[in-house]
Amino acid sequence: MSVPTELQSGGKPASPPPRRILDICLATALCWFGMQDTATTAAEPLAASTRRPIALVAVKDYVVVANRRSGSLSYIDTATHSVVGEQRVAGRIADLVAKSDGSGVLVLDDDQRRVLEVQIKRGKSGPESITRSVCQLPMTPVKLILAPKPQRLFVSSRWSRSVVVVDLPQTGLRPVRLRTIPLGFPAQEMALINKASRLVVADAFGGRLAIIDVQRAVLQQVRQLNGHNIRGLALSHDGSNLYVTHQQLNPTGWTDFDDVHWGTLMANSLRVLKLDSLLDRNKNILEGGWLEKLGRTGHAAGDPGPVVMGDRGTMAVALSGVGDVAVTRASYADRFHVGRRPVDLIIVNDNLLIADQLSDAIARIDLRAGAVAPKIALGPTAALTARDRGEALFYNARLSHDGWMSCHSCHSEGHTIDQLADTLGDGDYGAPKRIPSLLGSGQSGPWAWTGAVLTLQEQVQKSVKTTMHGGTLSKRKTNDIVAFLKSLPPPATRFTAAPEQLRQGEAVFAKRGCVDCHPAPLYTSTDSVDVGLVDENGRRKFNPPSLRGLGQRDRFFHDGRANRVEDVVLQARHQLGTEKLSASEAAALIAFLKSL
Repeated sequence: MSVPTELQSGGKPASPPPRRILDICLATALCWFGMQDTATTAAEPLAASTRRPIALVAVKDYVVVANRRSGSLSYIDTATHSVVGEQRVAGRIADLVAKSDGSGVLVLDDDQRRVLEVQIKRGKSGPESITRSVCQLPMTPVKLILAPKPQRLFVSSRWSRSVVVVDLPQTGLRPVRLRTIPLGFPAQEMALINKASRLVVADAFGGRLAIIDVQRAVLQQVRQLNGHNIRGLALSHDGSNLYVTHQQLNPTGWTDFDDVHWGTLMANSLRVLKLDSLLDRNKNILEGGWLEKLGRTGHAAGDPGPVVMGDRGTMAVALSGVGDVAVTRASYADRFHVGRRPVDLIIVNDNLLIADQLSDAIARIDLRAGAVAPKIALGPTAALTARDRGEALFYNARLSHDGWMSCHSCHSEGHTIDQLADTLGDGDYGAPKRIPSLLGSGQSGPWAWTGAVLTLQEQVQKSVKTTMHGGTLSKRKTNDIVAFLKSLPPPATRFTAAPEQLRQGEAVFAKRGCVDCHPAPLYTSTDSVDVGLVDENGRRKFNPPSLRGLGQRDRFFHDGRANRVEDVVLQARHQLGTEKLSASEAAALIAFLKSL
């Protein structure tokens, strides 16, 4: 088969409780004792709203659309391809899956951090539903997947770096049991493989793949893929291969025009992995598989997204950054422009339906005809704010030369892929620097590792022009992207420690002079200072990065030489002076840094 070649605020708590433990205990209690919160609703008139559709499932005669921003479910009649109702069920929705018995859906409400059950039936004036709360969850739940035997719901959680296992009864809501499987990396996409006996969980930012035993609900192993931004996982038609969409940043590439133009800097890929090689820790993960490059020179395919398999040899891949979908079918292979950011795909009755997130619509491709059909508008749209327009630009790979990458390609979901990139951010090539997180960056300047960029507007314009080679950005677009960046809070802390240890760590932080370069509340400064590190071009002075969200980073220093906060303190002993820290002081300092 071929493919066409075409956040929650961190910050330092005064006396933080052990949040993660409390979250899990609370969630378990609420699941066991059956939190109901039942509401029966009928279809509502379609009001003007910013919906941001994010997920699609087929239930009975409907395709149910999860609208992230509005927290509503839209119902599309599969016969008429029209919206026949909308119901608000949550403050914000991250994902949904169809129930095993076909009676409704399970909704991931990440605003209230809970799973909802929505039973759906056809009423006289449209769809009607009954909504119940199933259980509470730890922080930042992202995706859902439902395993059939046993009936077990898996929830990927980004900032808690784990997968939550929710054991559901065959009928009703009680009892429900909750467990957590630590992964060691931020989790996002998931797929059931090996006849649903194994679950693959992908890294939200990097290339790690965790393998979980579904029956025993235990982590078996973690494999490493050379890539980042894994946004699509799908089994082949015969169940022997796993299709993975991702990006690859060339560690030796420059962000000059040639490397961008020829696709040697950023590749957008569809990787095919043999399940035998993926599951056998003694085999190379790539053995027997192959790689398809998406897009081509002059017509790139930035930020590949979900991939879906259908009958008749059908495969579709969302090229999210450029608003296209690549379709391979027995009779044709083509690439279709469907909107602004396709983020989910579903095949129903020989129609490919696409959640076009930034257009607030569902696109449709008639697979028999191989043609784009009229879009399905979800309802009246609200006026866009500067932040909304900036979000659309942030995820738009057409902002770059030929559509090879977007801002999201390196700053995944506003965070970082934690790799090195050789940009002109420091003024020259030859000394690649770690890609920083943009979460919380709107409040801390100056920008770039050297601190030479004094405004966020200047940094945005420079990145688009010299890194993405997309030309000069207009003032309005620049300000829109800045508005979006300023809305991004630092990642939530996942670390727990006793208040007394945190107070001791803060005292060590002050005593050893860490506050000179990283003063509260932003834990950064406007100076560029000699920090005892030298890059390949002899540069010694760097702007101290903010330490907020430090515990959610996987590489440290400008060249990424340290992989853990412990390495910074215990091995590099970064700027700690000649006097050795005691064991308790070192542990307290590490705990304090991770809590920021």
